[in-house]
Amino acid sequence: MIRPALAGLLLSVLMTSGAAGQSVLERSPNVHGVWGLPSGNMAFVFSHRFEVLAGGDELFSVPMFTLAAGLPAGLTLGLDFTTFSEAIPAELTGNEAQYWLKRPFRFGDVVQAAPLVAYNSAAESFDGALDVRVALGRVDVFAEGRGHTDLFGQGEGGMSGTIGAALNVNRYLAVTGDYGGVLTEDDVPGVWSAALAIAIPASPHTLSLQVTNGGAPTLHGAAREKSTGPEDLRYGFSFTIPLGNGSRWMRLIRPESGSPPAAVAPVPVGVQVALDGGPREVRIRAGQAVQWFNPGEEAASIEAADGSWSSGRMEQGDRYQRVFTTAGRFDYVSGPQAELAGTVIVEP
Repeated sequence: MIRPALAGLLLSVLMTSGAAGQSVLERSPNVHGVWGLPSGNMAFVFSHRFEVLAGGDELFSVPMFTLAAGLPAGLTLGLDFTTFSEAIPAELTGNEAQYWLKRPFRFGDVVQAAPLVAYNSAAESFDGALDVRVALGRVDVFAEGRGHTDLFGQGEGGMSGTIGAALNVNRYLAVTGDYGGVLTEDDVPGVWSAALAIAIPASPHTLSLQVTNGGAPTLHGAAREKSTGPEDLRYGFSFTIPLGNGSRWMRLIRPESGSPPAAVAPVPVGVQVALDGGPREVRIRAGQAVQWFNPGEEAASIEAADGSWSSGRMEQGDRYQRVFTTAGRFDYVSGPQAELAGTVIVEP
């Protein structure tokens, strides 16, 4: 029997149905999120949850490491790995690996969604999930619905889900939280989390400081409360580390080339784009240029999603112009965090 209140609210958000980066300001601790990576880009996320043992000088630790890579066609491939698995509560199995593939979609500036398929090595379960993020001004709403072929290693399938929200204090700070559980069984304890999410200024990294009654945040771990440990709650953090792509790493051994950000080529400008406000999608004719400008007080940059060109560092008032000579769709990302910033559509 499905829990009516949680299932109903989860369904309503999912039906409201893109991709952001892996920022912890855009997801709560127990949802996978709608983030994805441009093709050729990689990212690393380190999460750690712990309990303080008696005496206060030892920790009961549950670390999780995530490595993800952007593939063609908008896909992102990833691995979540924890050294302390609670996917089978009656039989703690040590290591747990979750292999996953997801495809984010964006529906305007308000709704993003990402279907995901995964395999959990501890439960030996094939899992599927649909994540949704709805941006409502200063408040974001999250939902994640999941299906499992072998829920908690019981030999039977099941469904679980989580709903969450974020209050965005400003562009650098948000308060997030979520609640979830198993939808197909009434006697499985639910799981919740709360966090302070921080975008570290002048860097591509984000950090969340968390409290939860859950285990490692895999699809199985986010479906029920933790099953072991001396305390009722666990504390921890998640830290995101964008790794860029091969073109960025080559800058270690070769200098950057190209015009400075303020350079303007003597060709027709098809459209101008402000770095802090879009538009996200622009159309020009082949042979025309797009001109980006930075009206904000903070330095910024943009570059091709495939790393083929870059604006370099753009201070307030700087402009960067790029001529597009061939027809097609050209995605570009913002700065070292490699978040999808927009698309240039070049018509013949």
